[in-house]
Amino acid sequence: MYHIEKHSVNNHSVWRGRLFKANGENIKNPIPFYMRPLNINDASAMSSLSERIYSQLTKEEECFIHKHTLAEYQKSLTNPDMKYIGIFVGAQLIGMSCLHICRDSETLSAEIPDLPQVIRTECQNINTGALCSDCVLPEYRGNGLNQLMISYRKDLAWQLGCNHVFSIIDRKNHWNMVPYFGSGFQMIGTTIDPDDGGNISLMHYNFNRKQRIIGTEIRASYLDFSKIDTLLANHYIGSGFNTQTGEIIFTPNIQAQQIISHCNQHLENQYISHLIQSHSGGLVYV
Repeated sequence: MYHIEKHSVNNHSVWRGRLFKANGENIKNPIPFYMRPLNINDASAMSSLSERIYSQLTKEEECFIHKHTLAEYQKSLTNPDMKYIGIFVGAQLIGMSCLHICRDSETLSAEIPDLPQVIRTECQNINTGALCSDCVLPEYRGNGLNQLMISYRKDLAWQLGCNHVFSIIDRKNHWNMVPYFGSGFQMIGTTIDPDDGGNISLMHYNFNRKQRIIGTEIRASYLDFSKIDTLLANHYIGSGFNTQTGEIIFTPNIQAQQIISHCNQHLENQYISHLIQSHSGGLVYV
């Protein structure tokens, strides 16, 4: 990750850095970029960026982002709870994303469907953040810009009083899993996106809790939906991603740790083995 300079301009945070890749290749002369909040004057550039990225997706990737019109961006930018940020190279918008401040459970549920009950209870009557609309032009991918936008929005969410931040990721979009897991998010559930019927993973960051839970680790391919759902149903959470193997690393959450803590080693092995035997092919331990 490159060095980032953080400045305050007109009471807004502006981050500056340099890009070391273009079109998938290292470049001799790094390209300066900056990241700042977007406003109504950026709506046309946002619409053009969305259209260009969406047009380059394959049929299987259509669920990775939602295409929006100029009018939709103009409307969103008048909502004080929709905090869009953009990355620029010169005057060109090359990437953008959004932090939606959810002030009630109904708004949060609209952004992040089917949250586990324990999470919904914990987030009642408090402001939460939903990260959405992540996109970067293909020629500038590979520079870690998505993870940078996640970090920017996490900082902003904390400044605005959010203790929890959520996001959804298409279950086949392993490229987007890397920056979210790398930013300390955990996979806490899966469901169907009511907007487009896509299979999505629910990602969660809690500012007040240690993000990585120590315990018996189990790995499952990000495409093994059945195994992943079984682990989540048995109180495991996705806490990391192995980029070399394409596997999500699962660790026990508090409930699973309590179960294991009451077992001796033999019973613990039986508990874990039960998860493996629930599905053919097994799971991989680390």
